[in-house]
Amino acid sequence: VKTYMGGDNTPYFAAREDSTQDISNNTETQISLDTEIHDSDSAFASNTFTCPVGSAGYYFVAGQIDFYDSNSDMSTVIITIKQNSTIVSKLYADTDEVNSHMSLSVSAIVNLSEGDTLKLYGHAVTDDAGTWAAYGGEFGAMMHGFKLIT
Repeated sequence: VKTYMGGDNTPYFAAREDSTQDISNNTETQISLDTEIHDSDSAFASNTFTCPVGSAGYYFVAGQIDFYDSNSDMSTVIITIKQNSTIVSKLYADTDEVNSHMSLSVSAIVNLSEGDTLKLYGHAVTDDAGTWAAYGGEFGAMMHGFKLIT
C-alpha cells in the first residue's frame, strides 16, 4: 500500500479585473477579468478559463465580485460561476438597501471535460435602475482555480 500523494495541481489560473466595470441594472453580465495573475497552461483568455486537452478532471474554482453603486441603493446582488452555460455556484444576497461596497464570493468543485469553460457573472438590482460597478484591483473582482489531485 502506497502512503504518499503525488502529482501536481495543474493547470491552475488566477485572474482579476484591473479597473472598474460599469454594468446595467438588473442584467446578468460576464465580469471582465483583464489581468492574469497565474496561468500555468495558457488556458485563460478573454475572461474565460478553458479546460486544456489532456487536463479533464475535478477542479476547485472560486470567484469574487466587489459590487458598488455610488448613486443609489442596491437591493439585490448575485454572483455566479458557470461551467459552459450551466450554473455551478451561485450566491444571492438581499442587501437591505446598501449604498456602499459589498463583496460576495462563491466556490465549487466541478468536473471539467476538455474544452469546458468557466466564467464569472454578476447581477445587481439598483433602486434608480441605473448602472452599478464591479470594482477591480487587488481586492476586487477575481476568479481562480486549479485541478485537484485525485
